[in-house]
Amino acid sequence: MQVASSSLSPGRACPLYVRSAVATPLEGETELEAKQRCHRVLREPPLLSRLHLHGARHPDVAPRQCLRNVVTELHWRCPELSCLGAEALEEPWAWAQRELSAGSFPGFSQEELVALRLCSSEQVNVLSSMGGALLELEDLALAASTIGTSSSSRTGTTSRTRNQTLGVSGAAPSEVRELGRLWKTLGKELIKGIDRLRQKQERPNKLYCALRVSRQTWDAHFSGRNGNAVCFFSPLRASERAPKVGTGSPRSAGNAATEDTIDCVLELDGTIANEAANIEAMMSGAEDNEAVWLLPPYVRGYVRSLEVQRYAGQFASDIQRVRIEGVRTVQPLSDVLEAPDESVLAGALLVGLHASMPPATSGGGDDAAGGVPAETTRPALLAEVAGCFRAMAAAAEVRNPEVVKAMWKGYWECLFQDVQSWKQLKELTETKTGVIGVARAAVLDVAVAARNVTMRSWGCESCMNHDAMEEERLRRAERSEDLRRDAVGVARDQVAALQLETLTDPEGFLRFLQHDPIAAFQAVPAALEAYIEAGPAQRVLLFAKLMGLAAMAGGLLRGDPKVSAAFNSPFPLQQEACLVDSDEEPEVKKVGASHVFSSPEDAARQAVGLLAQQRLRLARTRLLIAGGAPDVGKTTILREAFGFEHFVTGLSRSGQTDEITFALHPDGDEHLRPVYAVDTPGFGDGEQMHRNDMLRLLLGAGSWLPGGVTLLWVVKAGRNVRQAADDLLRKMSEYENVKTLVVVTHVDKFFEERYREVGPQWKDGILRGVSPKDVRWPEQRKKFMCELKREVEVGVASVVGGEGEAHSRGLVYACLGGWMVGSEVDEDDEFAQPPPWPWARQELTDCFNILARRELRTWLDKRFGL
Repeated sequence: MQVASSSLSPGRACPLYVRSAVATPLEGETELEAKQRCHRVLREPPLLSRLHLHGARHPDVAPRQCLRNVVTELHWRCPELSCLGAEALEEPWAWAQRELSAGSFPGFSQEELVALRLCSSEQVNVLSSMGGALLELEDLALAASTIGTSSSSRTGTTSRTRNQTLGVSGAAPSEVRELGRLWKTLGKELIKGIDRLRQKQERPNKLYCALRVSRQTWDAHFSGRNGNAVCFFSPLRASERAPKVGTGSPRSAGNAATEDTIDCVLELDGTIANEAANIEAMMSGAEDNEAVWLLPPYVRGYVRSLEVQRYAGQFASDIQRVRIEGVRTVQPLSDVLEAPDESVLAGALLVGLHASMPPATSGGGDDAAGGVPAETTRPALLAEVAGCFRAMAAAAEVRNPEVVKAMWKGYWECLFQDVQSWKQLKELTETKTGVIGVARAAVLDVAVAARNVTMRSWGCESCMNHDAMEEERLRRAERSEDLRRDAVGVARDQVAALQLETLTDPEGFLRFLQHDPIAAFQAVPAALEAYIEAGPAQRVLLFAKLMGLAAMAGGLLRGDPKVSAAFNSPFPLQQEACLVDSDEEPEVKKVGASHVFSSPEDAARQAVGLLAQQRLRLARTRLLIAGGAPDVGKTTILREAFGFEHFVTGLSRSGQTDEITFALHPDGDEHLRPVYAVDTPGFGDGEQMHRNDMLRLLLGAGSWLPGGVTLLWVVKAGRNVRQAADDLLRKMSEYENVKTLVVVTHVDKFFEERYREVGPQWKDGILRGVSPKDVRWPEQRKKFMCELKREVEVGVASVVGGEGEAHSRGLVYACLGGWMVGSEVDEDDEFAQPPPWPWARQELTDCFNILARRELRTWLDKRFGL
């Protein structure tokens, strides 16, 4: 075996900072708990989540901590960098400036080039130091959030080495966190630089990384750990040249492994190799004979196999070859990362609610057919939606009318208040009582006027203008009511836009929402649970109301003046600010029913942080929505192509799809690859109007998950005419970011029906007296099938919308039932349908290119991006 000499550290083990989890359940542990434990290792690290979120929303103005200050601080505090002199420390900056001036790396920032240059250097072990710091931060986050279980068994092996690398052995968490943040800043620039560099490079199918690790690390994470989930925190250097077993020794005796170290070669598959960048251009004095590839931090995968290979020669030793299969993830969609807040909440409600519903079963047992459990756990997305609304209810309050301040009467008005002299003067004049009476009245009025003016100057209550104050109070109350009415108008518009047949009177809910919006926010978690337990018809009504709440909440979160005017709240806040400056877990905090917020600002940060998490999850979510008229074979397509045994098919009432059903793709994962197939009820059923409304609710998916929705339009072969379902699906397909696929079913029945009409005519006409085995029969049938195919495609075009548009969207034929299924008929199966003619199956397949189960699955996965 030949390994690049630079890959092995002579005389000492190379620190390898890795976290792992056993894939199989431990003693007393359920499969779900084992899966969750593996996900903690394989989940996207907070640093990458923040880069996705911040980069998509502000790609050109992302704030950067001064990298020069970071490197200087690391040089002073980290032993691995302190050996560099001032000239060597300044070299990456001078090199980056020269390269940028020469135009060698267009689009790169100086910080990215400096990070690449510094991490490509072989003079110092920057990569190991960075990995130790990132793992230390991860440990602190796990400890703070009390998520990790048995973490000591996974991290205790590397604690001492890590602290020595950081130079903070026994340091307080605050000091470790401060130093870790410096490394994280450098790591962020490195990740962005690698990502930008690899975009213009052709990546290899495999990479090989040769390392010498401590036996303690080897035993903890690799030895006998097939299937282990692993995450490498250190960036890794690798080669695309496969090591070979040979007769020579790759090392001298002084470089031989000891009993405390293990020499190993990591064989990294194409998924991991796709993340690497060739850094030859970044290395000083690099040789041209072999490319050097650099992988970013947080390479994640599974240990698939271990193999011992032996060197022959004077210094023979064993080499452990570890094959790592990378974790396949779905890249986040920038359109979803930039979507309005109300769209994110609506999409999270759609996916979270339906992905958490137990699958329908055809029997009454505890398990669904095919071993699918009748119960499922609530997805993290749904918990984040509930927590977001709880936090919003704590952060905001309805803006009540301001208290009317004291309004005073004017001095002139007070001067003449209770003055009777003019009235008495008139009476005295009429009765001619004399001057004495007039003088007495005048003296009394002067005294009253003086008293009133004095009381006004003293601010006595009797001088308040109560009538004006009551008028102002009523005006402010009316204004406050108008503000709430305007805010609720956003929800009213959303509910009205759904155009649901079964929601005849939404005003009752809207009046409650206007009366107490905060109580409505607080009721959302209970409404989510009620939705899961409710029947199909009730779910439509609940979901419509939740959509109204999502529209109002989204307006508040993003600071819509129409909504914000009705509330007192800290909103809007920057979503990325709630994650970028935090070292906590990306899920922020678990906001349960008993959670107490320290202040409205704290609640607002939690709400926005949870919304950011929903945005990140939705950006990776993909939906394959099967739609079409009733009884065209939507459920059959999904059941047979993807193996969803719990999907019930048939023409009886029990076989009719009654509601929207989400099923995780066989190759999907709720956290890493949230890809769902969505079965829908047939649209146009006048007896069950809620089925029509459910499909109307899905219309919004194209705008809630832009770029993440693929419409599988199922059309029945025949003389197609436009139906209500097709008009509705056409609206969905018109969304700019919705991909549309067309599958034509029932070609076999269509052909059989038509051939039984024309076959006898041929026999008595153009093929009279011709033997059925004569080649003229197959030739005539082929012409006839081509005519039928043209007829079918014209009919499909009338449904899908436009001549030739069906093919441009991707049209295929599939028959997954009836006599087209299978090549041999089981004589013992009395329900098996043999083909009506021996040649029928093959000739139809050849002419229409009809896809079988496996072929249709491959076609769908490819079009779906898997």
